Amino acid sequence: MTIRPATSDDIAFIESLVPRLASPSVRPPYYTEEQMIDGTRGHLRDAVGRSAGDELLIVAVASDSSLVGFLWANTDRDYFTGETHGYIEEIAVSKDGLGAGRALMEVAEAWARARKCRYISLSVRPTNSHAKSFYARRGYELDVERLLKLL
Repeated sequence: MTIRPATSDDIAFIESLVPRLASPSVRPPYYTEEQMIDGTRGHLRDAVGRSAGDELLIVAVASDSSLVGFLWANTDRDYFTGETHGYIEEIAVSKDGLGAGRALMEVAEAWARARKCRYISLSVRPTNSHAKSFYARRGYELDVERLLKLL
């Protein structure tokens, strides 16, 4: 498994994985599948051109040269201390069990460490038990619970 920066040539592959991020099992009822897919694709298209320094967009490449996953991360400021921390915006793989998710996370964590970040975080839907188990195995713990009320 090789991890490399994403290029504009990779956008079709990246966009092909976006529906996994909006699947009915994890999609909140206040967004349509189309809203989540279109919104995420737009942000990822923009990120391809910006991926450097405080932003990271990488792809996982299998030994047969096929693309098997991507991760998009950036940095943010801690609310209390103002220190920089890493934040994983999106991660998706084409097939579980290949090691792509683990490899992508390792690169993102190293990228955040290189920027002197004390921590890296991400968001996961409460119903996404598969992802929550994956992150827990990597040492991620619940930090806050975000509540929402539709008006």
